[in-house]
Amino acid sequence: MESVTQNTLGLVICTMGEGFNRLSNLIRKSRDALGLVDRVVIVVQKPDTKTDEQIAKEWRLTFSSIPINVIFDSGIGKSRSLNIGLGACNTDYIWLLDDDVEICPDSISTIKNEIENHHADIYCGLVQFTDSDEMFKHYYKRNNLLKLDVLKVILIEMIVSKKFIEKTGIQFCEKIGYGTALPAGAENIFLLDAYDRGATVRRIQKVIVKHPREKQNFYRKWSNAGIMRVKGVVARRMGLMIGLLLIVRWSFRAIGRGLPAKCLLPLLDGFKQGQLLIDRS
Repeated sequence: MESVTQNTLGLVICTMGEGFNRLSNLIRKSRDALGLVDRVVIVVQKPDTKTDEQIAKEWRLTFSSIPINVIFDSGIGKSRSLNIGLGACNTDYIWLLDDDVEICPDSISTIKNEIENHHADIYCGLVQFTDSDEMFKHYYKRNNLLKLDVLKVILIEMIVSKKFIEKTGIQFCEKIGYGTALPAGAENIFLLDAYDRGATVRRIQKVIVKHPREKQNFYRKWSNAGIMRVKGVVARRMGLMIGLLLIVRWSFRAIGRGLPAKCLLPLLDGFKQGQLLIDRS
């Protein structure tokens, strides 16, 4: 009987030159999981002269047989790094990660098992805090994610089919996301673009990665005009009626938490301009 070849799984990890300690911590704490991946691509922005040597040494001390590709990028923005990483990683599926996470020991086998048994173009796992068993957010017990569900997906949950990327030409919008003037929404726009291209998005009902607990930063984020503009764009992408309901919901939430009404002006501006705001920025 002819053997069935299992799909390969790679990691794309985005980091900065000054973030080597976080990357080193990820490698040490995620050793069991990293030993099971088929390839790792690390994209480094703002590298210093020692970064290349440090990463290579750290990796050799931990793994010897797993291919690693370290790419130094002189540009800015996480979305740019993600696109570079997606282009460089040649595995069947690619897990997108930041440098401040801890990968669960059984996550690679969990993801590969899900891929083999349930086809999807994009998989989204569960995230837990590193300091407790508490979940990073509330997750619905839905296997196939609805379009509205993608508004709550964060980057480190996502495992993307390389074939789907190549077939559709989908990319992260490099005008938005961390490191740009519109520092949010990159995952949401990417997933909405994927839905428009017929993607199936499936939830993996297991914790695959842990993330540090963030300090309460609602006011800081929601008072950022760039973040609010992107939220308006995302709402518009959901359609006029659903988008308006989202605007109303977010407005009540912001005012209820004490934000002044003027903070909502960028939200409304983003909703009014929609995709044109991203195309022009």
